[in-house]
Amino acid sequence: MNLSYRKGWLFKTSLLNCCILFCFLSSFAQRRGQFFKAAGTPVEPKVLIAWDRYNDAEALGILCHKIAKAYPKLVKITSIGKSYQGRDLWCLAITDYKHGNSLHKPAMYIQGNIHGNEIQGSEYALYIAWYLSENFNDNLYVKSLLKDKVFYIVPTLNPDARDYFMHVLGSPNGPRGTLYPIDKKGGNKLSSDNRNDLDKDGNLALMRKKNPYGIFVQDSIPMDMIKLPGDSIISKSGKIISKTPSNLHYDVMDEGYIINERDGKVELNGLYFAGDRATSHFNPEEYDPNRNWNYDWDKTPQKLTHGIGHPFSLQETRAVRDFFLSHPNICVAQSFHSGGGGTLYNGSSYRDWIKDSDKDDQSDLEVYKDLFSYSNKCFLGYGYAQQNEGNQRGEEIAWMFGKRGVYSFIHEFPAFWGYGLPGHIQTVLERSKKMNEDSVLLRFQNVMSSGLLLNDNFIPWHLYNHPIYGQVEIGGYKKGLKLEPGFMMEFEAHRNMIFCLNNAFESPKLEIKTGSINDLGNNHREVTINLVNTRLLPTHSGPDLKHNIVRPDWITIETNERIKLINQVHLQCGALLSAVSNKKNTFEIKNIPGHSITTIKCVVEGKGDLGIKVNSIKGGLVSSIIKVK
Repeated sequence: MNLSYRKGWLFKTSLLNCCILFCFLSSFAQRRGQFFKAAGTPVEPKVLIAWDRYNDAEALGILCHKIAKAYPKLVKITSIGKSYQGRDLWCLAITDYKHGNSLHKPAMYIQGNIHGNEIQGSEYALYIAWYLSENFNDNLYVKSLLKDKVFYIVPTLNPDARDYFMHVLGSPNGPRGTLYPIDKKGGNKLSSDNRNDLDKDGNLALMRKKNPYGIFVQDSIPMDMIKLPGDSIISKSGKIISKTPSNLHYDVMDEGYIINERDGKVELNGLYFAGDRATSHFNPEEYDPNRNWNYDWDKTPQKLTHGIGHPFSLQETRAVRDFFLSHPNICVAQSFHSGGGGTLYNGSSYRDWIKDSDKDDQSDLEVYKDLFSYSNKCFLGYGYAQQNEGNQRGEEIAWMFGKRGVYSFIHEFPAFWGYGLPGHIQTVLERSKKMNEDSVLLRFQNVMSSGLLLNDNFIPWHLYNHPIYGQVEIGGYKKGLKLEPGFMMEFEAHRNMIFCLNNAFESPKLEIKTGSINDLGNNHREVTINLVNTRLLPTHSGPDLKHNIVRPDWITIETNERIKLINQVHLQCGALLSAVSNKKNTFEIKNIPGHSITTIKCVVEGKGDLGIKVNSIKGGLVSSIIKVK
C-alpha cells in the first residue's frame, strides 16, 4: 500500500468513524419537540443561560452580547461608561423597536451590583433582559409591555469589585465598595489578601479565640458563632464584654492581619474583633458608590468617608448620572442589593423634604405604597420600610427620586436566604424566642446551611498559631454569605422580575378621548378633550413638580383651512393653559395624575378634523383625530 493511498484510506476511515460516532451520539441528544413547556418559562430559548451560578464581569458582558445578537429587533447594547479599572458598564435597552422611538416611551431603569459583594443583583437583572426577549413572541403581556415601554438594564455597576470578590480571596462579606487606589491610613489591605489567607485554603474566613469575656458562643448547627443577645456591657476601657463570663465564650475576628506599609506596624485585620467597641468591616480603600450621590450631601459626615470628598467623584456613579440626564423618559428605577433581610426601600425614605400639608408629597407616598402592595403577591416574607430621616445620605435612590423625580426602589435580598420561606422561619423563631433579631436570622442561616446545603459553604474550625494572638481557630462561612444558593436563584430572580415588570406597567399610559362638542352658534363650537392616564404613575412626581426637572406635558391642537382655534385652551376648572413659545397651538399641562382624566376645553370655528397630540417626557407620545361636525 503506497503512502498516498494509505493516507486517503486513513482519512476516509476516520471520516466514516466520525459520522458513525455523530449518528450514535445524535440518537441520544435532545431534539426539538421533546420538551413540554413549563408555565412561565421559555421552553427552547435561543440563549441558554444556567441560572444556578454567578458570572464574573467578562461573562456577564458575553451573555449581554449574546442576548442582543439573538434579538436585534428587541435589544440594543451600549456601554454607558467605564469602571475605574477600565471595564465596560454594559446597558441593555429593551423594547419593541418596530413601535415608536424608544426615547419617547416611558422607561424603567434596572441596575444590579452597585456593591461589590452583592453580586446576585447582576444575575437577577440579566434574567429580566433574558426573559423579556425570550418570551416576547409567545407571551401577550410581554409583547404589549415592550410595545409601550422601554427597559434600561445595567447588570453590574461595580464590575471591578465584583471580579475582586469572585477571583481574589476577599473576606466572607467583602469587598463592598469600589476599588480605588486611595488609602487614608497609608496601608494596602487589598494587595495583602493572599498573605491574610493564613491557612492557604483559598478562603478568608473568620478566626476565633477563647475569652471568658467574649460575647460569642458556638452554635451547634453547623457550629457557627452566635452573638449573645443582651449579655454585653461596655467596660471602662471601651471594650464590649460579656456581663456573665464563661469558658464557653469567644472573641471573633477576620482571618489574617495587616501590616501598615507606611510605618510597618502590624494592625488588626478589620474591626470585627468581638471585644472591641468598633464592629465595622469598612476598609478605607473601598469607597461606597451608594454614598456618592448629591442628595443632601452637605448634611452628612459620610462625604468624608465612603463618598471620597464630593458627589459623583466615582466614574461609575457619574456614568449613571449622565445616563439619567440623557434619558429623561425614565419613570421608575430599581437597584438590586443584598443583606437587608428581604426589604424594599423607596426613594421617599429620606423624608426631610416632605411636608404633611403638601398634597404632591402625600400623593407620592400613596404611589409608593400602591406599587409595594403588588409585591405582596411576589415576595413572601418581604417587608416595606422607610429609613429614618438623615440616615445614609447620598444614596442613589434618594438622588433618583429627589433630584430626578424618578420613583425608585432598593430591593434588599434576604441574604439569610431561607428567611423568605415562612414555614421554616416560624420554626426557628419559636426555637429562638430569647435571641435578638440578628441571632434569629443567623441561627436560621445555620440550620438551613446544614440541612439544605450539606455544609457546602462552611469551613470546619481548625487550629492555627497566629503571629499576634497565639493559638486561634480558623473557620466559619466561606465568602458569599449574602448570596442565594444555586437552587434558589431562578426562583428569586423570577419574582423580583415580576415586581419590576409591574412597576414598568404602571408607568404612565396616556389616551385621548373625545368629550362633548357643543354648538355655540355663529359657526363656533366648544370641544371637550379628555386626557386619560390609565396607569398609577403620574407624568410628574412631587420632586419633579417642585424643581421643574423635566418640562411640562404639551398638548398641541392641529387645525387646517376648514377649522381654526379662536381662543385660549383651558382646563375644565377654568384655569388657562400657558402657550409654548415658538410652537403653534401648543399648551403646557403641569401634570397628568395617575388613574385620572384631565379635561381640556377649547373653542374652534368651522368644521373638520381636529388633530390632538400629547407630548409627555415620561408619558410618551399619543395622538388622535376629533371630527368636529
